[in-house]
Amino acid sequence: MEDKTKRSRRGRPPKAKFFTDGGQSELVEPKDRIKKVAIKLFYMKGFHGASIREIAEAAEVTKPVIYYHYESKEGLYKSILRDSMTEIFEIYARHVSHLDEEVPCKILKAATKEIFGWTSKNRERMNMIIFTLTTRDETFKDICEEYLSTRKKIMWPVFEKGIKTKNLPYKDIKTAVLAFSSLLVGFEILSSIYEENYTTEENAENIVDILIGQCK
Repeated sequence: MEDKTKRSRRGRPPKAKFFTDGGQSELVEPKDRIKKVAIKLFYMKGFHGASIREIAEAAEVTKPVIYYHYESKEGLYKSILRDSMTEIFEIYARHVSHLDEEVPCKILKAATKEIFGWTSKNRERMNMIIFTLTTRDETFKDICEEYLSTRKKIMWPVFEKGIKTKNLPYKDIKTAVLAFSSLLVGFEILSSIYEENYTTEENAENIVDILIGQCK
Protein backbone atom coordinates (compact mmCIF):
# COMPACT_ATOMS: atom_id res chain seq x y z
CA MET A 1 0.00 0.00 0.00
CA GLU A 2 1.27 3.49 -0.88
CA ASP A 3 2.59 5.61 1.98
CA LYS A 4 -0.06 8.32 2.52
CA THR A 5 2.51 10.75 3.92
CA LYS A 6 4.69 10.44 0.83
CA ARG A 7 1.67 10.72 -1.42
CA SER A 8 0.55 13.91 0.34
CA ARG A 9 4.04 15.45 -0.01
CA ARG A 10 4.23 14.70 -3.69
CA GLY A 11 0.76 16.05 -4.39
CA ARG A 12 -1.24 15.65 -7.59
CA PRO A 13 -0.17 17.03 -10.97
CA PRO A 14 -2.20 19.99 -12.27
CA LYS A 15 -3.25 20.33 -15.88
CA ALA A 16 -1.29 22.17 -18.55
CA LYS A 17 -1.78 25.93 -18.67
CA PHE A 18 -0.61 28.87 -20.73
CA PHE A 19 2.78 30.04 -19.54
CA THR A 20 4.62 33.17 -20.66
CA ASP A 21 8.36 32.84 -21.25
CA GLY A 22 10.42 35.43 -23.10
CA GLY A 23 7.32 37.38 -24.13
CA GLN A 24 5.67 34.37 -25.78
CA SER A 25 2.71 32.52 -24.32
CA GLU A 26 2.32 28.79 -24.91
CA LEU A 27 0.51 25.83 -23.43
CA VAL A 28 3.05 24.03 -21.25
CA GLU A 29 2.69 20.94 -19.09
CA PRO A 30 3.56 21.53 -15.41
CA LYS A 31 6.57 19.19 -15.52
CA ASP A 32 8.10 21.11 -18.44
CA ARG A 33 7.15 24.46 -16.93
CA ILE A 34 8.99 23.58 -13.74
CA LYS A 35 12.08 22.59 -15.69
CA LYS A 36 12.07 25.77 -17.78
CA VAL A 37 12.06 28.14 -14.82
CA ALA A 38 14.42 25.93 -12.81
CA ILE A 39 17.05 26.18 -15.54
CA LYS A 40 16.96 29.98 -15.32
CA LEU A 41 17.08 30.04 -11.52
CA PHE A 42 19.84 27.42 -11.24
CA TYR A 43 21.82 29.36 -13.83
CA MET A 44 21.46 32.64 -11.94
CA LYS A 45 21.76 31.38 -8.35
CA GLY A 46 23.35 27.95 -8.54
CA PHE A 47 21.99 24.74 -7.07
CA HIS A 48 22.28 25.81 -3.45
CA GLY A 49 21.08 29.38 -4.08
CA ALA A 50 17.81 28.55 -5.84
CA SER A 51 15.00 27.32 -3.59
CA ILE A 52 12.07 25.03 -4.27
CA ARG A 53 9.77 27.87 -3.18
CA GLU A 54 11.24 30.24 -5.80
CA ILE A 55 10.97 27.61 -8.52
CA ALA A 56 7.37 26.80 -7.58
CA GLU A 57 6.36 30.47 -7.60
CA ALA A 58 8.04 31.16 -10.94
CA ALA A 59 6.49 28.04 -12.51
CA GLU A 60 3.07 28.87 -11.02
CA VAL A 61 2.74 25.52 -9.26
CA THR A 62 2.80 24.37 -5.64
CA LYS A 63 5.85 22.79 -4.03
CA PRO A 64 4.14 19.36 -3.79
CA VAL A 65 3.81 19.37 -7.60
CA ILE A 66 7.59 19.67 -7.92
CA TYR A 67 8.02 16.79 -5.47
CA TYR A 68 5.47 14.79 -7.48
CA HIS A 69 7.51 15.06 -10.69
CA TYR A 70 11.10 15.24 -9.38
CA GLU A 71 10.98 14.12 -5.71
CA SER A 72 13.51 16.78 -4.61
CA LYS A 73 15.52 19.80 -5.73
CA GLU A 74 18.47 17.48 -6.33
CA GLY A 75 16.27 15.26 -8.51
CA LEU A 76 15.16 18.28 -10.54
CA TYR A 77 18.74 19.52 -11.00
CA LYS A 78 19.97 16.10 -12.05
CA SER A 79 17.07 15.69 -14.47
CA ILE A 80 18.09 18.91 -16.24
CA LEU A 81 21.73 17.81 -16.37
CA ARG A 82 20.89 14.37 -17.72
CA ASP A 83 18.58 15.77 -20.40
CA SER A 84 21.35 18.13 -21.51
CA MET A 85 24.02 15.45 -21.43
CA THR A 86 21.85 13.11 -23.48
CA GLU A 87 21.41 15.74 -26.20
CA ILE A 88 25.16 16.39 -26.31
CA PHE A 89 26.04 12.69 -26.45
CA GLU A 90 23.50 12.12 -29.23
CA ILE A 91 25.31 14.75 -31.32
CA TYR A 92 28.69 13.08 -30.75
CA ALA A 93 27.27 9.59 -31.40
CA ARG A 94 25.62 10.66 -34.65
CA HIS A 95 28.91 11.96 -36.04
CA VAL A 96 30.92 9.00 -34.74
CA SER A 97 28.50 6.66 -36.56
CA HIS A 98 30.09 7.87 -39.84
CA LEU A 99 33.56 6.74 -38.77
CA ASP A 100 33.69 3.97 -41.40
CA GLU A 101 33.33 6.39 -44.31
CA GLU A 102 34.86 9.60 -42.95
CA VAL A 103 38.32 10.56 -41.66
CA PRO A 104 38.53 11.18 -37.87
CA CYS A 105 39.64 14.82 -38.02
CA LYS A 106 36.62 15.77 -40.14
CA ILE A 107 34.33 13.99 -37.71
CA LEU A 108 35.86 15.99 -34.86
CA LYS A 109 35.34 19.26 -36.72
CA ALA A 110 31.76 18.48 -37.65
CA ALA A 111 30.88 17.28 -34.14
CA THR A 112 32.53 20.29 -32.47
CA LYS A 113 30.67 22.71 -34.74
CA GLU A 114 27.33 21.13 -33.86
CA ILE A 115 28.17 20.98 -30.14
CA PHE A 116 29.05 24.67 -30.18
CA GLY A 117 25.80 25.38 -32.02
CA TRP A 118 23.91 23.54 -29.27
CA THR A 119 25.83 25.47 -26.62
CA SER A 120 25.01 28.83 -28.17
CA LYS A 121 21.30 27.99 -28.04
CA ASN A 122 21.45 26.43 -24.57
CA ARG A 123 23.89 28.66 -22.72
CA GLU A 124 22.16 28.32 -19.35
CA ARG A 125 22.12 24.52 -19.44
CA MET A 126 25.74 24.31 -20.61
CA ASN A 127 26.80 26.59 -17.78
CA MET A 128 25.04 24.26 -15.34
CA ILE A 129 27.11 21.36 -16.69
CA ILE A 130 30.37 23.33 -16.48
CA PHE A 131 29.60 24.57 -12.97
CA THR A 132 28.80 21.05 -11.81
CA LEU A 133 31.98 19.60 -13.32
CA THR A 134 34.28 22.26 -11.91
CA THR A 135 32.93 22.74 -8.37
CA ARG A 136 33.44 19.08 -7.37
CA ASP A 137 30.25 19.09 -5.29
CA GLU A 138 29.93 15.63 -3.74
CA THR A 139 26.17 15.80 -4.32
CA PHE A 140 26.77 15.42 -8.04
CA LYS A 141 29.84 13.19 -8.05
CA ASP A 142 27.92 10.36 -9.72
CA ILE A 143 26.60 12.47 -12.58
CA CYS A 144 30.04 14.05 -13.16
CA GLU A 145 31.62 10.62 -13.45
CA GLU A 146 28.81 9.54 -15.77
CA TYR A 147 29.36 12.56 -18.02
CA LEU A 148 33.14 12.13 -18.27
CA SER A 149 33.08 8.36 -18.77
CA THR A 150 30.34 8.47 -21.41
CA ARG A 151 32.06 11.22 -23.38
CA LYS A 152 35.31 9.24 -23.29
CA LYS A 153 33.55 6.06 -24.42
CA ILE A 154 31.89 7.78 -27.38
CA MET A 155 34.99 9.64 -28.60
CA TRP A 156 37.52 6.84 -28.02
CA PRO A 157 36.96 5.07 -31.42
CA VAL A 158 37.55 8.34 -33.32
CA PHE A 159 40.96 8.90 -31.76
CA GLU A 160 41.80 5.20 -31.95
CA LYS A 161 41.24 5.15 -35.72
CA GLY A 162 42.92 8.53 -36.14
CA ILE A 163 46.09 7.33 -34.44
CA LYS A 164 46.17 4.01 -36.30
CA THR A 165 45.72 5.70 -39.71
CA LYS A 166 48.01 8.60 -38.72
CA ASN A 167 45.17 11.03 -39.43
CA LEU A 168 45.66 12.43 -35.93
CA PRO A 169 49.14 13.39 -34.63
CA TYR A 170 49.00 11.48 -31.36
CA LYS A 171 50.55 8.32 -29.98
CA ASP A 172 48.35 7.83 -26.94
CA ILE A 173 44.54 7.68 -27.19
CA LYS A 174 43.93 8.67 -23.56
CA THR A 175 46.06 11.80 -23.93
CA ALA A 176 44.31 12.74 -27.17
CA VAL A 177 40.81 12.41 -25.69
CA LEU A 178 41.85 14.39 -22.61
CA ALA A 179 43.43 17.19 -24.65
CA PHE A 180 40.42 17.50 -26.92
CA SER A 181 37.89 17.46 -24.08
CA SER A 182 39.89 19.91 -21.96
CA LEU A 183 40.10 22.48 -24.73
CA LEU A 184 36.36 22.25 -25.36
CA VAL A 185 35.62 22.78 -21.69
CA GLY A 186 38.08 25.67 -21.62
CA PHE A 187 36.12 27.53 -24.28
CA GLU A 188 32.90 26.86 -22.38
CA ILE A 189 34.42 28.28 -19.18
CA LEU A 190 35.60 31.40 -21.02
CA SER A 191 32.09 31.94 -22.35
CA SER A 192 30.69 31.52 -18.85
CA ILE A 193 33.16 33.86 -17.11
CA TYR A 194 33.16 36.69 -19.65
CA GLU A 195 29.57 36.21 -20.84
CA GLU A 196 30.71 36.27 -24.46
CA ASN A 197 30.11 33.60 -27.03
CA TYR A 198 33.42 31.86 -27.63
CA THR A 199 31.64 28.74 -28.85
CA THR A 200 31.32 29.82 -32.48
CA GLU A 201 31.76 27.70 -35.60
CA GLU A 202 35.00 29.55 -36.36
CA ASN A 203 36.39 28.66 -32.94
CA ALA A 204 35.25 25.08 -33.44
CA GLU A 205 37.50 24.96 -36.52
CA ASN A 206 40.35 26.59 -34.58
CA ILE A 207 40.11 24.11 -31.70
CA VAL A 208 40.50 21.11 -33.97
CA ASP A 209 43.26 22.82 -35.98
CA ILE A 210 45.18 23.58 -32.78
CA LEU A 211 44.96 19.98 -31.68
CA ILE A 212 45.50 18.13 -34.93
CA GLY A 213 46.56 20.61 -37.60
CA GLN A 214 44.97 20.52 -41.04
CA CYS A 215 42.88 17.49 -41.97
CA LYS A 216 44.72 14.95 -44.07
